[in-house]
Amino acid sequence: MFFVGFISADEDLCHALAEQLSQDDQWQHTVFSSLEDALAAWSDALPPLIFWDAETAPAKDDMLDFFAMRLEDKTPNPVLLVLGDAPQVIQKEGVTETLSRPLRLGYLLTRLSFYRRILQ
Repeated sequence: MFFVGFISADEDLCHALAEQLSQDDQWQHTVFSSLEDALAAWSDALPPLIFWDAETAPAKDDMLDFFAMRLEDKTPNPVLLVLGDAPQVIQKEGVTETLSRPLRLGYLLTRLSFYRRILQ
């Protein structure tokens, strides 16, 4: 089982992702509509793979600083896929890949599978 965390307020995207990942028993995932909610739930540890839709789930500056600190403290750093423009403080701490809209679901699933293979 491989854990991936999704942060997005785009309900259609989250539903489509959850539906596709549930067809493969190798994935475990959680979905949060904000960065604040995700970081509160991940108080002990960040997942190894994070997809953050920075356009639909933007964060306040203090939360971005906290997220950047959490990314920096984790060894190895989690793989972070960002949809949209990542704030500068997050880019500096290691955005693995930046995606843009329109986002094809098949492409995103392929990228997630690619990083899962690398991390396992």
